[in-house]
Amino acid sequence: MHPASASSWMYYGIAHRLLAEMEADNTQAETYYKYSISALEEAYYFRYTDEKIKNHLSGSYTAFAKYYGEKKGATDSAITMLKKALSIDSAQAKTYYLLGTAYSVKKDYDAAIKYTEKAAAVDSVSLYIKENLAAAYQIKGKVTQNKDYLIKANNLLVTTLKIYRELEAGYRDWE
Repeated sequence: MHPASASSWMYYGIAHRLLAEMEADNTQAETYYKYSISALEEAYYFRYTDEKIKNHLSGSYTAFAKYYGEKKGATDSAITMLKKALSIDSAQAKTYYLLGTAYSVKKDYDAAIKYTEKAAAVDSVSLYIKENLAAAYQIKGKVTQNKDYLIKANNLLVTTLKIYRELEAGYRDWE
């Protein structure tokens, strides 16, 4: 691999992230995530304007943060990594959502609402984002917002069920 090949570094980083995700219950996962981030940072160094590299680097920080929060219980470290991911690519709803979740774990519901609202702004059709936002509003005693997001989540669920039924009917007709 040529040391200045951004594409090579990117694919090396992607491969290690996939290894980390396959080994999520293994102690080796942390090492793979670190290699992934390191390689993707090299790629980013050579082509910092490449959206694909930014997306993968941000995604690796997000995945590593999720691993740290869920498997290690290191919420503060997860928050730091998630903020780093957002500094690279601020258009990732999952990163905002996980940041909101991390702040909920810390019982900082104002920050949880702030980041979950940002997730909802990026991804307006996500059921789990709306449900979590409704729950955070309920905890803070914001009844109107809670009701609004529960209604939005319910409407989204109804729409999803209609789509599944139409797909199922179409599949039966196809058979």
